[in-house]
Amino acid sequence: MSKHRAHSPEFKAGVAMEAISGRKPLQEIAADHAVHMIQGSQWKKQLLGNPHLTPRDQETLDSPQDERYSN
Repeated sequence: MSKHRAHSPEFKAGVAMEAISGRKPLQEIAADHAVHMIQGSQWKKQLLGNPHLTPRDQETLDSPQDERYSN
């Protein structure tokens, strides 16, 4: 079983922006950044749903979800 890795908001935004650009398939982007394809898809949906958020704002939204793995 792998350990949970906490990614910075900037990293998440970068993966999401690359996915939105459409230059590479999501599977290739996920492999390049060593994340699961579904995670990249979720970050993309979050960014598209909240385009006015800065990476720091997004970190606040992600905090409750990430706390599950802090033990």
